[in-house]
Amino acid sequence: MKKRLLQLVPFLLAIFSVAGYYLSLTLLAPFRSQTQSHIEWAYFLGSWQGFLGVAFLTLGVMLVFYLWPRSPSVVYRIGLVVCLCFLVASAILSLNENPTSRMFERLNGGQYVEVSEAEHVADEEMVMGLAVDGQAVAYPVKMVSYHHIINERLGDEPYVVTY
Repeated sequence: MKKRLLQLVPFLLAIFSVAGYYLSLTLLAPFRSQTQSHIEWAYFLGSWQGFLGVAFLTLGVMLVFYLWPRSPSVVYRIGLVVCLCFLVASAILSLNENPTSRMFERLNGGQYVEVSEAEHVADEEMVMGLAVDGQAVAYPVKMVSYHHIINERLGDEPYVVTY
């Protein structure tokens, strides 16, 4: 029984490692309402994700070295290799990219199209508008809620659009 449980651990590590990376994105819920506790958990996970990614990878490598000679089949060994691949990818992502900070990258002046050419915005979709001295621009709320801030320039004046 203990041997079977130990054989499952590398697979569980791979699942938790990948899931943990994306959990902070799910908690931030860029296109839904956000709660204070979700934001706090997302930033907590984001601050620990590098350490956890490396810890899961280290533990996974140690387990694979231990389990490899005791592997019941070739299929299980292939599974161990796949787990290691997921653990390596998750560790690299967690060390190089923080999904919670990527959510707040500002947009610097977008590319504009006429309303009739705006195929990426549905007719019923909400937009935020900015009108200054006869010039007007609109931003889909989905885009602004993801980035939270847009640096804009209308005429000679700089503006910041936020949501």
